[in-house]
Amino acid sequence: MMEPSRKLPSVPKRFLKEKRPVTVTATKPGQIVCWDVTFLPHVFTGSRFAACVFVDLYSRQIIGFEVGYRESAAGASALCRTVIDRVAAAGGRVCVLHSDNGSVMTSTQVADVCEDHRVVQSFIRPRVSNDNAHVESLFGTVKTRLDYPVVFEDVEHARRWVAGSVAAYNDTGHSGLAGYTPNQVADGRWDQVYQRRVAAKQAYDQAHPSRVPARPAGVGTVPDRVELVVYSTKGAGRDGEGLASLLVR
Repeated sequence: MMEPSRKLPSVPKRFLKEKRPVTVTATKPGQIVCWDVTFLPHVFTGSRFAACVFVDLYSRQIIGFEVGYRESAAGASALCRTVIDRVAAAGGRVCVLHSDNGSVMTSTQVADVCEDHRVVQSFIRPRVSNDNAHVESLFGTVKTRLDYPVVFEDVEHARRWVAGSVAAYNDTGHSGLAGYTPNQVADGRWDQVYQRRVAAKQAYDQAHPSRVPARPAGVGTVPDRVELVVYSTKGAGRDGEGLASLLVR
């Protein structure tokens, strides 16, 4: 049985009743998680595998994935629970779980998991995939890799390739993170890389003063906040507890 937690201020009722967007913000890893399902072609025409992927909004780190023969609410809910528990074990708390309006995302099984962990479910507007742009962009990046197979021989082939792609993605510099990798931002190592970059830039500027422009560019840092527009919510956030702590006022 979960211990009672400190009650946070509730979301103004007008946000929950009216069809108007609310902007929430993540200031550290684990607060907002986006997820979706993409499909991988099988060698047989009309057959495909389903890859369910969870991405941390702040760090862009892929924190959970699973490849199966088909979309499954049971499988997605189990992975959802694993992701939430994994974030909690690292000392964080998932407050918002963002997705599209697919049947798996709106299933009772996933809603029950969010209810158990007091996580707010947020959804995109109908037929507006850009509302889940971070995951869509991830799928576009992964599926345009040079080693992306035309088709997958079997589900094990798909799982091996996805696992390798996830590892490579999490350790590759991200343009939205000033070139730091998702893993570095997630575990805080990006600050050490930042210090090395600053030292290298200072050493270069001192060695080549004539090449320093009048308005030199600084060394990039990780954004202090990442915002997400929420159009509709349901589940554990009926009282607004999880959403209130992330509201941008």
